[in-house]
Amino acid sequence: LYLNGEHFLMLGGDFHYFRTHPAGWRRRMELMKDFGLNCITTYVPWNAHEPREGEFCFEGIYDLPLFLQTAQEIGLKVIFRCSPYICAEWDAGGIPSWLLKKPNICLRSCEEQFMGAVKRYFKVLGELVRPYMFSNGGPIIMAGLENEYGSFGNNIEYLKQLAKVYRDSGIDVPLSSANGVDPFKYWHGTIEESWNGADAGANPTGISDLKSLSKLQPDKPLMAGEAWVGNIMFWGKN
Repeated sequence: LYLNGEHFLMLGGDFHYFRTHPAGWRRRMELMKDFGLNCITTYVPWNAHEPREGEFCFEGIYDLPLFLQTAQEIGLKVIFRCSPYICAEWDAGGIPSWLLKKPNICLRSCEEQFMGAVKRYFKVLGELVRPYMFSNGGPIIMAGLENEYGSFGNNIEYLKQLAKVYRDSGIDVPLSSANGVDPFKYWHGTIEESWNGADAGANPTGISDLKSLSKLQPDKPLMAGEAWVGNIMFWGKN
């Protein structure tokens, strides 16, 4: 890749601020940089930042501006996966539970109630993170549009509307998606302006997935949207 005209090999690792006490953020980021990484990828959990409709929390373990500022001080770029649904083995994928009380709501769609809530949330989120966009001298170089949407639905209009919400809120960096590499998931999970990354294991099979991705988007650099080094563990199940 090229960042400000200079060659940039993007080497990132996940670090979810909402799973670690703020007192440990800096030390972990320093270890990541010492290990050779130059980017941090983080999800942004909507349900934690808006636990009740219209009430927002960006304090303590959810102090997102502090997290972004710390990354910038240490010299790490940020891939900002702020989509309404994050998966992340997190309750409802980060979608607030209070949305489920609204009659006839349709999650992850263009439905008026859902998109109305998304727009209100991103208006608040955008105000907080706009100074940390790369275009404003901050560390955020990319934003995640949705998370594995191709495994859920095929409403491309929803993805286009979501991209517009990002832009209207001041999130002006390039957009990325993360999907499986079979054609159905790829074509239904991303839009033309978004850069798709392959979801795959961090093992030899991941190479074949990247090769499949190169055939689907030959005009874009290859990227591992997620490179899993383990698997989900269920309590009480082998």
